[in-house]
This record gives sequence, structure tokens and C-alpha cells, in this order.
Amino acid sequence: MDGKDIVYRLQTLDKCAFSRRRNVELIRTRASTKALSSHVHEDFPPVAHPAVFVQPETGRRVLNISPLFSESVLGLPEDESEALLEELTEHIAACPSYSHKWAAGDMILWDNWRMVHSVSGAPLDEVRIMQRTTIGGDYGLGRTLRNGAFQ
Repeated sequence: MDGKDIVYRLQTLDKCAFSRRRNVELIRTRASTKALSSHVHEDFPPVAHPAVFVQPETGRRVLNISPLFSESVLGLPEDESEALLEELTEHIAACPSYSHKWAAGDMILWDNWRMVHSVSGAPLDEVRIMQRTTIGGDYGLGRTLRNGAFQ
């Protein structure tokens, strides 16, 4: 995977290849999500991120893939790209995992260098309130697709 980039595209869950492979079903869509999906491709162009990078403090090599919005491996034919993403996704799914049983007042912190994180489904009548805090760093590795080429 050294020297390879993964292409990601923001889209609704029912359009994500990973969701389709896992039979994720979108039961209800908020009006704000519907509004976003009508112009998501203009406002959020595809981005490419290195599949592997080196953690500066330790020199440790890190596999950098997020299956949900991954679209392809840049520069590979579609069939090879899809097979490689499937293999990597299966590898990630086979790794030990933690599933949190939420209770009022819980807060979870994780280190993105070491953890792939995902949300699970929720009952339709459940209200979720989430707040995200991101610690600043030097993660300026992505390239955006502009005029048909990654910049």
C-alpha cells in the first residue's frame, strides 16, 4: 500500500459502496441530509489521502483507511481497486473491536492514529446529541480533486 492513495467521496450512506456491501439500509433521511445530498458533489469534491503514513513521533507505519466513504485506490483499474478495498475492509473488520454500551453522561475519546471508529444504528425514536472536538495537528495530507485532477 506504500505510495498508494485512497479516494474518498462524501455521500449519503445508501450511496456508499461499503454500506451497500454490508447491507446498510437508510430507513429515514432528515431534511438537512436531503438538502445536502442535492449539492454534495459540488461542495465536497473527492479527496485522496495516502493509504499509509508514518507517525512522526514513533516512526511507526500506519494503515490509513476509512472504509465507509472510500471509493477507490487511485491509479488502479476498477476491479483491482475494489478487490483491494474489500481485502483491507475485511482485515479491519477481523481486528479486535470495542463496542460501547452508552449511558447518560458517557464520553468517548480515541486516538485516530490507532483506531478506526464507526457509529452503530439506533432506534428511530432515539435522539442522539453528539459533539466533536478535534485536537489540532499536522494532518494536512489530503489532496482535493479540482478540474479532473488531484491537487
